[in-house]
Amino acid sequence: MTPARPKVFAGLAVGIPVVLLIVWSLGGLTPFAEGGLPVVPRFTLWSLPVDVFIRNVAAAFTVGFALVGGVLARRPDPTLGRIASLSALVWLVALVLQVLLSVSEILALPLSRSFDPAIVWSLLTQTTLGRVLLAQIVIVFFVALLAWVVLGKLTGWVIFLAAATAAWLPSFTGHSGIAHGHVVATVSLAFHMVAASVWVGGLAAIVVLLARATRATKPAPAAETPQPPSTTDSAPTLNRFNIVALISVILLAESGILNASLRLDGVAGLLTTPYGTLLLAKVTVLIVLIAFGWQQRKLIAARIAKTGRPRPSLITRLTALEFTWMGVVLGLSVALARTAPPVPGALLDNATVASLIVLAVLLPIAIASFVGRGVRLPRWLSGYPEVVAVVLLVCLVVAAQLGGVGYGRFGLGVEWVSLLVVVVLVVIGGVFALVVRARQSRVAVAMVMLALPAIVWWFGQSQFEVTDTFSWLVLGVSELALLWLFLSGGAGGGGAKSADSDATAAAATAPKRLNVRDIITLDLPLVIVLTLCTVATIIEFTRALDGVSVAWVYTFQWPIIGVFAYVIWDRYRQGGRTLAAFQRLARPRPHFISRRAAGLTPSRAAKRAPKPAPYTPEEERAWLDYLDELNRANPPETKP
Repeated sequence: MTPARPKVFAGLAVGIPVVLLIVWSLGGLTPFAEGGLPVVPRFTLWSLPVDVFIRNVAAAFTVGFALVGGVLARRPDPTLGRIASLSALVWLVALVLQVLLSVSEILALPLSRSFDPAIVWSLLTQTTLGRVLLAQIVIVFFVALLAWVVLGKLTGWVIFLAAATAAWLPSFTGHSGIAHGHVVATVSLAFHMVAASVWVGGLAAIVVLLARATRATKPAPAAETPQPPSTTDSAPTLNRFNIVALISVILLAESGILNASLRLDGVAGLLTTPYGTLLLAKVTVLIVLIAFGWQQRKLIAARIAKTGRPRPSLITRLTALEFTWMGVVLGLSVALARTAPPVPGALLDNATVASLIVLAVLLPIAIASFVGRGVRLPRWLSGYPEVVAVVLLVCLVVAAQLGGVGYGRFGLGVEWVSLLVVVVLVVIGGVFALVVRARQSRVAVAMVMLALPAIVWWFGQSQFEVTDTFSWLVLGVSELALLWLFLSGGAGGGGAKSADSDATAAAATAPKRLNVRDIITLDLPLVIVLTLCTVATIIEFTRALDGVSVAWVYTFQWPIIGVFAYVIWDRYRQGGRTLAAFQRLARPRPHFISRRAAGLTPSRAAKRAPKPAPYTPEEERAWLDYLDELNRANPPETKP
């Protein structure tokens, strides 16, 4: 391997802090002691998620390198086969450690006592988890031996199928074993795990293959190892993997939707449980990963088709970022497996604020960051991002206040109202993301960033303590996403017709230079007033639903105050600085009326009148010829 290649794969390590943070925020890393029962060691609680993550990455690498090196390539690639063998060895070590850590977790024993052969053998032969781990250990051991020497296509297929079989065996354990649709859950989870391994591991193998192809122009001595594959061999392999990756993504999405439907008790489960929040977060990152991966494939394939060889820096930059997102997805998957699914029929009293924040902020930003490149919003909507921000916050607070069983107040049923809440939050959040991305409104972003902590704190008082830390974790990610949305703004959408129109559009959408005086005297007061009006409106609306009839008056009064504050702010913003705006508003009107009467100021009708069309080149040329003819007939030096 070249020195740059480990840096590309280093992004996968991001999944380790991701899974530890999530499991810790949900209380899964804290030993639970009650009634004198044995306590699981803290070292086991921290080590088991990390070991499962390493096992999943090693399994993905084994499956991917076996697929690309032994099946998709024109001829078996010994280097990729050896990497698959080394990955299988890491997988085997992780499985052995998982056996020991599982004994320590199930029996609440210290890790030193988990090496007892009798206890380990009992786990491997008397439990479903143990039988699955034993079968995986045997299969992975033979994969590690056979993958070192790939003799032909048949051997490549055997190694790939064996590795894929070992990858889907964990589907017989975990949540699929306790679901009411056991067979469907097991099969769908098997497809899900194999598809993820093919996608992640196959991409890693393609990176190694293309990196070796860039060095194919320098011939190697005859005594050295076989020549690296040329770009003639790597281009068909890349095209075949693109098809396999597309199929894997489709299977990944379909099997994920099916598994979610089996484990969640309807749409309300997405909004009222931490398990649903993790599912939404995984979907969000998966959307980013799919869109980014598709764009990366097109760039690399176009580079190979144009120059005959990929540019190493381009591959390194794009794949490093994609592997980082893959690490986040794998970390979320491990955290999801460590989180208990919701009990069927059980519904919390309130919606989880973390789920609503993912729906209103993270998921729309993920969609708008890629889909919104060519979307043009109406001017009446894109010109007022602060109003969109207020509407988004109001919908978020209302959904949190009426969440869970409170959705049944509307008479439509909890499921239908929950579906309506999901659609409304995603749509309004998408509009907000598009508007902010186009206008770079610092006020709109500041309003949402300041209001979200207040919302999490307010509704966290009535939530369970186990979800409080998790909500703050989701809040921190959302704040970073909003900051990225503002910094990466600048409207981009359809092609311009000319250089002048490009310059005009850039000037219209370019953010104005930050003015500290405007921020202190205009933006900050508006954020404070609108936040107070929003909170007061929600409080009065809640009191009105509880039977306080007088609260309906204040429910409509506070929004009117907020609208008035926004109108005043918008008037001053259009006038420039605050002091200049006051001076222009206080300018005496009689002077303006006298100028209008004297014809010095055009009337509204004159402004609306169509402007004459500019001269065409033919008309301008004819006019110049006419002037030349006059000059020849009567030169300027002579008297008429």
